[in-house]
Amino acid sequence: MSAPLTRTALRTVSKAPRRVSARMMSLATRAAPRVSPSTAVPRVAMQVRGMKTLDPGLIGTLYRAACLAELDALKPGNVHAFADGHRMAVADFVTSAEVSAPALAEAGAPVGRRVLRAVEATMDRVGQNTNLGILLLCAPLATAAERGEGVAAVLDTLDRADAAGVFAAI
Repeated sequence: MSAPLTRTALRTVSKAPRRVSARMMSLATRAAPRVSPSTAVPRVAMQVRGMKTLDPGLIGTLYRAACLAELDALKPGNVHAFADGHRMAVADFVTSAEVSAPALAEAGAPVGRRVLRAVEATMDRVGQNTNLGILLLCAPLATAAERGEGVAAVLDTLDRADAAGVFAAI
């Protein structure tokens, strides 16, 4: 019984419009303009590995691309490119990625401030917290990329102000 359901699900997904992927490729292509859209994301990732630190603009671009890529993942019961839910639509998540990127990529900002300002921007524009999880994941990564150090080093420097910012965001 599960095999026919799987085939049906695959047929449905393969026929569904790719609303988010084109947007993700557009962002990735802007980050690496001399690369075709089909190879933009792998090339950007290769460029990142060779850098000591990352520019906040590139951090914001990569964050937006990650947010949009996450929407392409099929997540039964959650919002994704093929299903809205929980009083949220895919457009809410796309808008959230756009408005939260500047705060997440703010040069020199500590982790707690990045998370809080990004959530505030999302709440101001979308009216609900659609991206707290990815912000909690990406804020230490963005800080590490900007500083050119490992994530463990960033996590070791978290303080009460970071905790207060994250608590307020939640």
